[in-house]
Amino acid sequence: MRPTQRPDSTEVTYSHDQQWVIAGSPDHYGVSVQLSPAENGHIGSNILYLGKFNLKTREVGCQEFEVIVPNSARMFDTEGRLEELEIAAKALPVGHKYQTVRVFVSPKDLGAAGGYVPEFQNEAVIVDNPQPGRASVLWIHEYVHTLQGFRTQPELAWLYEGSATYLSLRVAVEHGEITPRAYDYYLQQGAREFNTTLTAAQSERVAYRRGAVVLAILDRELATTYDRSVVGLMTELSEVRNPGTEDVVRWLRDDVGMDEHGAEHTVRLVESDDVLHPPLLVADSKTPEWFLSLLAQISATSVRAVCAAFGVLFVVVYVDEWRQSDESEAEEDS
Repeated sequence: MRPTQRPDSTEVTYSHDQQWVIAGSPDHYGVSVQLSPAENGHIGSNILYLGKFNLKTREVGCQEFEVIVPNSARMFDTEGRLEELEIAAKALPVGHKYQTVRVFVSPKDLGAAGGYVPEFQNEAVIVDNPQPGRASVLWIHEYVHTLQGFRTQPELAWLYEGSATYLSLRVAVEHGEITPRAYDYYLQQGAREFNTTLTAAQSERVAYRRGAVVLAILDRELATTYDRSVVGLMTELSEVRNPGTEDVVRWLRDDVGMDEHGAEHTVRLVESDDVLHPPLLVADSKTPEWFLSLLAQISATSVRAVCAAFGVLFVVVYVDEWRQSDESEAEEDS
């Protein structure tokens, strides 16, 4: 890769044992600095990919999405992922909207998270083969991180992962990208006991799972009683400098109209370590987790495909029976 700064030129070499590499771009300052790959590659604001790739783009309102897919990736449904990003962009009119959002697809496993977004950046790295049924939620989750343009107080740090998890599940199930059963399964992961509370969590598992449950409980109350949603809370926090718990309480009390008891109840959910009961769509608390886990592996797209296949099969069988019946009647008449 050649970062070029007139009149001199400097070359930066990345060591790797494959024909590609995804890495952070080197620091470069000054309007005359331009980064360009020595051979094949795509360079964003903070992340670069070196190697052969395919580029897919889509414009959604004032935003443009770019998906950089290495030739060595196993990903095959780029258009489907772009469709999910478009759905999320339209469903979440909140936070800071970057003019360009880039997703670098990684052929290498990224661990349990499956993807990441550098803090306050417009670029994401996402593994190209997430677990079955998780792709939609994962891509929307990382997109939500690009909208979070606020830096919270320490006690509210759980909100980064908690809101990304909950909003990705909500958007995915509302637009048919995952099934209600899958939504229930993922949300129920936060109903268990953890060894810490949300106020002490940063990006630990409790922030993802229990944080999503707290927001789901709050969202149900906001929708049924006040005709509001958690999306409004995210908008409010984006307009506050260094928001903390007191800003959440103030928004619930002064903007939403929730009484003091209701607002403090939300704070107690955050501060306690009690087992929570998320508002589920289909399943009840007695549904075995292994069964929910099995159903969660089936994406909504797969369900629609199976239903369509059965529909076609039914038509074929019906037409064949009708043809045979018609032929039998013709033989009897003769």
